[in-house]
Amino acid sequence: MDYKDLITEKIKDEVNSWINKLKEEYPKLGLTRQWKVHHTNGFTPGVITLPVITGSKKGNYLISEVTFQVPSTLELDIAAIELTHKNEPYKEFKKEALHKPISEPLNILNEMIISVNHFLHGLNVSESPPQRPLFSPSAIQTVGSQLKVKPLEPTVSFQSNENVGFIIQEIKKIDNLPLWLSNITSMEVKQGLTQKIAEGYLNYRNKGNQITLPGFLKMYEEYLKKENKLKDYCKYKNKAVVLDSRGFCTESYCSKKPFNSVCTHSTLKFGK
Repeated sequence: MDYKDLITEKIKDEVNSWINKLKEEYPKLGLTRQWKVHHTNGFTPGVITLPVITGSKKGNYLISEVTFQVPSTLELDIAAIELTHKNEPYKEFKKEALHKPISEPLNILNEMIISVNHFLHGLNVSESPPQRPLFSPSAIQTVGSQLKVKPLEPTVSFQSNENVGFIIQEIKKIDNLPLWLSNITSMEVKQGLTQKIAEGYLNYRNKGNQITLPGFLKMYEEYLKKENKLKDYCKYKNKAVVLDSRGFCTESYCSKKPFNSVCTHSTLKFGK
């Protein structure tokens, strides 16, 4: 028996009971009892949420979602799976349409550099047009199927290249470096964004503003959240979540969140 069969066997009684309840409460839906766990991509390590769908008069209908964690050993703990009841038409979304990782194409780096320019412009420290793109057509050279980018040119003034390099090293030494920065997998994106932050920090300080590096990063983080470039994200459920003013998770479907405290599974993540 494979994992999909084991999961189906584990949840079948609860799902059947839920379908019976829905059929009684909403007879016009015409729900069938031929439900299935919809999954076609195989099982890989990480948290997986699969839809449980059945037929209706208007097509596929989402009746539940089953969530479980596949460890690196691929030894699934069937007893630990979670079932969340749903009651809505089934809509199949492509993951690419829901989330655009920061580590993919060069234009994402360009977008983030422009966001730093806008942030600095709002602080009245930018000495260049805030909408100036990082890469002009002449700055990108195509070699075979790969893109080569010329060294980044600073768009704000600073004392010296050595000072920028020093600030970059200081950023890397911060104990509690924001995860939205440290978790960027593309070194090109991370280095470009870190350099731009270092340049902005030096300019802000050179204007007579006394602020620590962590404080400056926090200001930039708040700007990114305001501009909807950073989202509150649950590492366990692998989806965006809503936090209240205290930073507590408001999602009622999750059994992992702690009572009346900040959830350790919540983080900030680039994406839409």
